[in-house]
Amino acid sequence: MVDPQDVSRLKATGKFDFVIYPEGRLAYMTFNQNVDSMKNKDLRQAIAYALNKDDLVQTAFTSLDYAKPAASILTPDTLYQTSDVEPYKFDPDKAKALFKASGQPEGLKLRLAYINSNKTQESMGLYIQQQLKAIGINVELLPLDANAMSQRSQDMKNTAYELSLGGYIMGSEPDAYKSLYMSNEAYNYAHYKNPAFDALWEQGATETDAAKRAAIYKQIQQTVANDMAWYPIAYTNAVVAVDKRFGGTKEAEPKPVYMFQDLSKIYQQ
Repeated sequence: MVDPQDVSRLKATGKFDFVIYPEGRLAYMTFNQNVDSMKNKDLRQAIAYALNKDDLVQTAFTSLDYAKPAASILTPDTLYQTSDVEPYKFDPDKAKALFKASGQPEGLKLRLAYINSNKTQESMGLYIQQQLKAIGINVELLPLDANAMSQRSQDMKNTAYELSLGGYIMGSEPDAYKSLYMSNEAYNYAHYKNPAFDALWEQGATETDAAKRAAIYKQIQQTVANDMAWYPIAYTNAVVAVDKRFGGTKEAEPKPVYMFQDLSKIYQQ
């Protein structure tokens, strides 16, 4: 797979065809609530309204062919996913008002961590830095190698940064997501704690009626949006560069995680 930023360069060589398919991945930004300022809902919502998500996705992924703006923490291939959540449409005036209401000082400094080898995350970071500057927030970019990022993210007492960028592929069963979102879970990088929210995840795991499960998971998605506990950025597509000497990629069935369902269908032309 290749970064979207590399597609133009590779296309120019004339040596590659490109296979693009939904990856089942969510790209997101985390608010680390181990840091006191990030416990402030007005501040989190101010940040959300300060970002033009369409522009953010276009800038980071170079084209909406490679990613679509996300509203929910569940990806479109997940059962009971809904876009019926607060979208936080770009509204700089509302962002400024919420920032003022948060009681945080003008020129507030926030650190944004991301993986230093990830070009898409670097582009996201630069865009977020620019947009938040406009409402009075100074963002320090904190590029980390993948190992350091993993270690800090899983540190339950992590206060090394306020914001971080990440992504996940969790599959079609929403219960799989709860390890990322329930209180005191190691993969809850936001360190968001809400007993009522935890109870919804537990209910969703045991409920057998499909309509009731759908209602539970809709409430989960709406709770995240209303609290702005995490900021969903994009549902991403995988971009695979295939040497033009090879064919059969369509028959091989591109698929998340596996890349191709049946590699035996790929042949040299």
